[in-house]
Amino acid sequence: MSVGDISLLETGPVQSDSSSYTSSEGRSSVMSSESPLLERARQLSKNRTWCNQPEVKETGIVQSLAKETLLQQEAIFEIITSEASYHLNLTTLIDQFMDDPKLEPNTPESALDRTQHSTIFSNVKEIRSISARFLEEILGLFGEDVFLGKIFPVLEDYAANRFVCYERYCASQSHRLKELKECTEKSENFQRQLKRLEEEANQTLQSLVTAPMQRVTKLPLLMSEILKRTPNDDPRREQMELTHRATAEIADLCNKGAGKIGDLVHLETIWKKLHFGQLKPFLILAPGRKLKKEGAIERLRVNKRRTRVQPDKVQNYLFVFTDLFMITTEEKERHHVVDYCPLSQLTVEPISTHPTTPILDTSSSSEDSYTMSGAEWTVAVAGEEHAFLVTLTESAAVASGKQGGDGSYIFVAKSEAEKTKWMDTLRERHKEEVVSKPKTGRNLTMLTRKRQREIPTKKYWWKQPQVEQSGVVKTLTQLQLELQEAIFEVVTSEEEHLATMETLVNHYMSDSGLDPSYPEEQRVLSEEEYNDIFRYVKDVLLISGGLLKTLHARQRENVVVDTICDILLLCVERRFQGYIRYCTNLPNSLEQLDTSMYVYVV
Repeated sequence: MSVGDISLLETGPVQSDSSSYTSSEGRSSVMSSESPLLERARQLSKNRTWCNQPEVKETGIVQSLAKETLLQQEAIFEIITSEASYHLNLTTLIDQFMDDPKLEPNTPESALDRTQHSTIFSNVKEIRSISARFLEEILGLFGEDVFLGKIFPVLEDYAANRFVCYERYCASQSHRLKELKECTEKSENFQRQLKRLEEEANQTLQSLVTAPMQRVTKLPLLMSEILKRTPNDDPRREQMELTHRATAEIADLCNKGAGKIGDLVHLETIWKKLHFGQLKPFLILAPGRKLKKEGAIERLRVNKRRTRVQPDKVQNYLFVFTDLFMITTEEKERHHVVDYCPLSQLTVEPISTHPTTPILDTSSSSEDSYTMSGAEWTVAVAGEEHAFLVTLTESAAVASGKQGGDGSYIFVAKSEAEKTKWMDTLRERHKEEVVSKPKTGRNLTMLTRKRQREIPTKKYWWKQPQVEQSGVVKTLTQLQLELQEAIFEVVTSEEEHLATMETLVNHYMSDSGLDPSYPEEQRVLSEEEYNDIFRYVKDVLLISGGLLKTLHARQRENVVVDTICDILLLCVERRFQGYIRYCTNLPNSLEQLDTSMYVYVV
């Protein structure tokens, strides 16, 4: 793949956030002094139809439009009206809640401390700033062209390059809602202030803090509706589809980020309740681990030291994670861990209520250790149905620190359906535990050995032919010479980086063993796995190519380069969002790569 003629200087100027926001002391829903942008947003929230806008009425074009065209324009205009309503919600969130003296942490009467305030309102001002820029820009487009012909490339640019702040916001959504719930439950002062503010705003704080996530996930739905109203021969359709993909991608990233953090928050909540006692404790917080099922269930046990052997019941609480099984007893808000092991180190079997060998096996010294016949005997004597046996391997028992060798546990569900659900959940294996998968004879290790790159030798500016021919080196001071070498190193390091990215794209992404465009029998990765590993690689390639092209142009202007700071600053401001997305997704890429190497090579 070659890097096309991409210049950093082709992008238009970055607009500043010219909207001003003022907090009213009375905290009324309509502020006494508002920016023009807020005034326009309020007008649009009341008059939401495209055909009734003054700018459209002045053209007199509505009567001449076909019904489908009119519906298409209304769908397009909803991008503006929905953004206006959303921007008003953000303003309410900040001006009437976040900045209220009774909630601001630096005031004596505040109901929130600094950590609580930061958690609940983190990132919202950055979100509002981006919303203001976007709304201002698309309103400007509407003023230029009532048909909004240029709105789609603008929305695509924002979704692809400027909405990265939504990823951060959505990733902390679970923490935010958890903190809000805890403050509401534990602080009477916060309850009073929250009730007052919500009555004044006529909106709940929870609905307002969830608005950004709702907004970013609504954008692809808006684009879908527009595409449904757009014929295939419409010249704008291709750009609409690109915009739809960009909005769907940012929405997907936000959903995934919120989901992963939500899983960790849930695991953290469980972790705080666990008490391991004599067992070996361990941290259950782990990337990729999720809770699949939890709940109370009865367990049968036999005390073999009694003169009269009679099974009795104990109440247990089970946790089944994607890769882990844990047995606990619940006491108030604490869970005392009885035993645990990886899912891969246990077996699950149903138990018949009519034992073939009605004899209790007492060969084991452990009172909770059974053979299958012993388990059948126990269930039959207890007169229970819907029972199943879970057996942990000896290595699992040693790992947990439980004395007495392996452990077997008889659980009794309330119904056959519940029994089946527990057994199916326990038998499921996390994909990282799968050691083989039918594919071709190729594997990822073979691909990595196909190309060995040479370590580049260091280059020096003063040794370059054009510099030697100019004789300019003799005229420079030591400081000036060091500056030129530093500038030259920026350029050469970017050249090496671009070469690496081109290798990644041309050698790996395009290989028939990985590229999803090739027949499935030739590939070792599914399309989803491929996308997880190589997400945003081409974005980084294009950014590097554009930067390098501009740096080379500056070098051609003069042998001695005055500065490249302006080029780097411009690149960071306009194009480095792609690097942020790439780096944000990097843990996911590495996790998928590790999983794929394990699945296909082991």
